[in-house]
Parts: sequence; structure tokens; C-alpha cells
Amino acid sequence: MGGEVDQKALENMRSCHEHYSKIKRELAEYGDGAERARKLDILSYQLEEIERADIKEGEEEALLAQRKRIRNMEKIMSALQAAKDNLDGMDGMGVGANLKLTASTLNSIAGYDDSISAIVDRLDSAKLEIEDIGDTLSDMLERLDFDGRSAEKLEERLEIVRNITRKYGGSYSALREFYDNAAAEAEILSGADALVEKLEKELISASREMTEAAQKLSD
Repeated sequence: MGGEVDQKALENMRSCHEHYSKIKRELAEYGDGAERARKLDILSYQLEEIERADIKEGEEEALLAQRKRIRNMEKIMSALQAAKDNLDGMDGMGVGANLKLTASTLNSIAGYDDSISAIVDRLDSAKLEIEDIGDTLSDMLERLDFDGRSAEKLEERLEIVRNITRKYGGSYSALREFYDNAAAEAEILSGADALVEKLEKELISASREMTEAAQKLSD
């Protein structure tokens, strides 16, 4: 009977010790008040830096494409203008006008061959497509605008995006993961004082229970 009582007392002692150790480990994770405050300051700075940068997914790639476009603006303008001139042709006889003339010529014999009408329809469709392409090229030429200040601002933004991304993981997904984890940790630390106080009371109670269990074990 005594052996059975001793075994129960031993199991109780082990349980009390495990409970005590668990609470102590939880307290150790929070550190002291000064350490928590220091860690919270660091997290707050990091979160603010990421929020201020306000980096969007795919932004670096978009900025690089825009920079490539700016750096080759002269080539782009020259090629667009040449393409537009080729479509417009000389003396109003551009590609569209030639297609119209060709369609008109073929239409004059459509009554002698049923297959000609289908070709005329295709030429009409091609003319409309060519005219639409010409309008698009004109719009693109009008929108092209090289501004040295805009190029400078683009480089500044690209540097911010690259620096922040590299600092917090090296990719957009890693940056977001860091932010989410840091925000969660900051929220925990913000309410840590009350939790630490609660754990300290539990530790005192667990210590008392462990002492009582030890006394029962020695009886």
C-alpha cells in the first residue's frame, strides 16, 4: 500500500514540476520589461518603415519595365513615327487608301465572279484594321513624354522598393510574411505586461504546489 502511495506522490511531483517548468519557459520567452520594450520599439520601427514604403506586388518589375522604356524613348519614338509614316504613305496614298483602291477595283468585276466579293470583304476588314492601328500609333506618339524629373523620381522609387524588399526577405512574398509576423508579435508584446503578471502569479502558485508535492513525497 505504501508503495502505491509513493508512486502516486511521485507522479504528482512530476506533474507539478512539469507545470512549473512550462510557466517558467513562457515567462522566459517574454523576457523582462526592458527587453520587451526594446523589442517592441524595433518591431514598431520595422512595421512603420514597411508601411511607409507601401510596396505593391509586382511593383519592382513594373518600375524596371518603365525605366527600360524611358531609357529607349528616342528609339521608341522614332520607330512609332516611321511605322505611322509607312501606313500613311505619300500624298494620302497610304496602306488604307491602297486597300480601298484595290477593293474598289475588284468590286468592279464582282458581278462576273462570285468569289471576288469575299476578297473585297476581306480587303474592307483589313482597311478598317489598318486604320485602327494607325489611330493607335498616333495615340501612342501623343502620350509619349520624356520628363527628366519623372525619370529621377522613378529611380528613387526603385531604390526604395529594392532596399526595403532586400532588407526584409528579398521578395515581395517574404516581405509580406515578415510584416504579418512582426505585426502579430508586436500585438502580443503590447499586451505582455498583463500576461506576464498573470504568469508570475501562476508561477508562485505552481511553486507552492510543487513544494507541497515534494513534502508528501518525503513523508
